[in-house]
Amino acid sequence: MMPDVSTDDRKDYGFPRFFPRRLWQFAYAIPYFDDSEGVTQRIWTTGIEINNQGASAGAGRLVYTIAQTYPQKGQSFKIPFKVGAYQKLRFDLYLGNPGTGIPGLKDVGYPQKLNSEGHFDVITDQDLLLQPSAVIADQQYVFTVTEEEAA
Repeated sequence: MMPDVSTDDRKDYGFPRFFPRRLWQFAYAIPYFDDSEGVTQRIWTTGIEINNQGASAGAGRLVYTIAQTYPQKGQSFKIPFKVGAYQKLRFDLYLGNPGTGIPGLKDVGYPQKLNSEGHFDVITDQDLLLQPSAVIADQQYVFTVTEEEAA
């Protein structure tokens, strides 16, 4: 008689557990990049959304750092924000959102119309249940580039 071995062969392919924290890191962003005379003939930027999924309001900052391929490499700029419980913020990384009082990089010392790429962190003063996200697009937030434009 063979020994009976029971094993659980189910696998969990779900998303990682969502939990409150103070730091979210994003590896790439374009606050402003003028390619209007280049291949794409567009000005590129990054749209930010900070979605508070929790019952606690809080404050924090988005810290953008210019990448190593630019003369201003390593320079950082901070955008302060406050987000209410179960609220979301939406703003353009370079222009901000004047209607909601969120400054853009242009308002916090970033050189006017400086072309750059880099990374950013969202940092809060307390543990919050945030879900920040970013999308890179042209200033009209058209998300696609044709094959001809990319070639």
